[in-house]
Amino acid sequence: AMASNAVFMAELAIEALVSVPGPKDRDVFEKGGADALESALEGATRRLALRDYDQAARVAKDIESRANLLRAEFIEATETLTATSAVLGELRDKGVSTGRLGSQLAITRDVLHRGVIDPAAGMARRLFEDARTLGDGHAKATAGIGDATNRYSALVREGHLSVHADRAILDARRAVRDGRYPDALK
Repeated sequence: AMASNAVFMAELAIEALVSVPGPKDRDVFEKGGADALESALEGATRRLALRDYDQAARVAKDIESRANLLRAEFIEATETLTATSAVLGELRDKGVSTGRLGSQLAITRDVLHRGVIDPAAGMARRLFEDARTLGDGHAKATAGIGDATNRYSALVREGHLSVHADRAILDARRAVRDGRYPDALK
């Protein structure tokens, strides 16, 4: 009975995985996300039929655990991609070029919706961090340029002109416009 219950719980966990809201094409998602689990579940069912109850229960519990983990990763990755999309939208509103990250976001979402959950979840986390890093770099660079401009303006009002300072500020602004934030801070 314990082995039979474990197989049943594994079936429910797989069903919960494939019925998670979000994927565009259910068939593609199910094939990518659950085919291996369903094959393993067939093995557990065979072991149950062969009266290898301990092994059937162990395999079924592993399947249930894996299906639950994949479901949680899918939900987390979906939320992370939504948050990343929002961060990138805010950056675009500020004039920051997000082209590479935007295309990687679309690829990650497509991979996730194909049921390749583990790699897509890792990609989603990295993209979120990259988007935050890009935003932080832009904020630091623009704040640094603003500070340098204010200081130089104060010096100019006192009569101190510098071709080098003018050039450095222009170069820093150009670096920000080109997305080279570390160069802008130099």
